Amino acid sequence: MFRCQIFPPVPTSDVPSRPEIILLVFGYLSISQAHVLPDGAAVLGYATGFFLFVLIPLLILDETDSRSESSSSK
Repeated sequence: MFRCQIFPPVPTSDVPSRPEIILLVFGYLSISQAHVLPDGAAVLGYATGFFLFVLIPLLILDETDSRSESSSSK
């Protein structure tokens, strides 16, 4: 059977996902746009931005640090 392929096959690569970059962007956007929201929602926007922009990347860094310590102890 004849198959017509318009696009050539694309090689796949294993690129690890980097969620911390997305979290930093959403944290920044949440903090930068919180002043537009009403008072109660602004507090929620600042808190959400703080958690996304500061705490979650710190937890990811702590996780990678603990992985490097465990690999060096082997």
